[in-house]
Amino acid sequence: MLEPIIKQKCYTLIVSITIRKAKRSDLNNLLKWGKDLHQVESEYEPLLKYLENESKEHYSSQLNNPKSLFLVAYLGDEPVGYLYAHIESSPKYLKGEGEDCELEAIYVDPSVRGKDVAGSLVDECIEWARDRGIKNVNAGVYAGNKTSLKLLRKKGFRDYHIKLQLPR
Repeated sequence: MLEPIIKQKCYTLIVSITIRKAKRSDLNNLLKWGKDLHQVESEYEPLLKYLENESKEHYSSQLNNPKSLFLVAYLGDEPVGYLYAHIESSPKYLKGEGEDCELEAIYVDPSVRGKDVAGSLVDECIEWARDRGIKNVNAGVYAGNKTSLKLLRKKGFRDYHIKLQLPR
């Protein structure tokens, strides 16, 4: 049986996206998806190194952190992706005080991409942040990841800080 549903969207009688908060029993799926995401991101950063033990330790510690959010997406009864975000202090060099939400990771199984699973995860993350009084939701995306950039811009994200790199 699934955990309490945060939100459910039905697009047809066949496709139903369910989003719920992750629990400890989801850890293996979260780690698998994190590794899959790492593989995708290594296309944009070839020197990226996956640290399995550190990932497991970090995800385990963040699952019960009230300032962290792990969401799991289901298509029907099948888990198909996740989102990880956390709340952090706003940079001190910026005017104002408070906290920001950093959207750290989104991964959706390639077999179900294009069915608005990632979009639904992002919507829930934004709602979670707003419910906590967070005004800024940030996401770092590799410049070559056109799919993620398109999704986030569609959701209202705008280019904010661009980091340039001199190729190796």
